[in-house]
Amino acid sequence: MFPIIALGWLYVALMLAVGSGSVVAGIFAFLGWGVVPVGILWYLFARKPSTREKPTEDAQTPSHSPPPD
Repeated sequence: MFPIIALGWLYVALMLAVGSGSVVAGIFAFLGWGVVPVGILWYLFARKPSTREKPTEDAQTPSHSPPPD
């Protein structure tokens, strides 16, 4: 779902850049409103979840043992 939203936002940023006054302003508008925000969001949200959530050994072993009978 994220790639579709990213492409839509890049299209909107491109149309904003085309409507700007000059070529230089259009390039900076496309970079500032399109490429940079999408790149940051892609970096934050499109990573593999396994690299962010690795279970530790402490979480797998019980912290206390049951009382002896």
